[in-house]
Amino acid sequence: GYELELAENVNLKTQRLIFCTNAFTKNLLPEQNITPGRGQVLITKAIPNLPFKGIYHFDKGYYYFREIDGRVLFGGGRNLDVAGETTDQLGCNQTILDDLKSKLQQNILPNIKFEIDYSWSGIMGFSETKNPIVQKLDEQLFVLAGFGGMGLALAPFMARDLVEMIEKFPKTL
Repeated sequence: GYELELAENVNLKTQRLIFCTNAFTKNLLPEQNITPGRGQVLITKAIPNLPFKGIYHFDKGYYYFREIDGRVLFGGGRNLDVAGETTDQLGCNQTILDDLKSKLQQNILPNIKFEIDYSWSGIMGFSETKNPIVQKLDEQLFVLAGFGGMGLALAPFMARDLVEMIEKFPKTL
């Protein structure tokens, strides 16, 4: 079995343990080579007659934007400060946010008035191969991690692969 200390005097004991993590994997499993990468994101207030729908990427995928409820969600720019954004610390990178605002004004919404509603950062986890990791680490210890910013799109499929892997190894008591 396995035992995890969740907090002082709070322990979890289990026969089977599955780590489904991403950016913070290395904190739990130091041997897994998952590198954190922070991403900056902003969203506008609603824009009447927004001229596009869909999801778009540019500059080798370093930037993405989409319409959501008449607003523009825009993120990216990690390539402007790779070293600074290789972190698991939440926070604002003003240089990147300024770049996002500039590209939003000049390239995505030229001649359209808009207001930024708010901005935030999120932390992604990148594996060495840039592919998610689905792996058996020990008799009843498994990991699913390293989605590289594609967690929402890939997690359901990778979870199915993980379940199939686990089913091959019956739980022992």
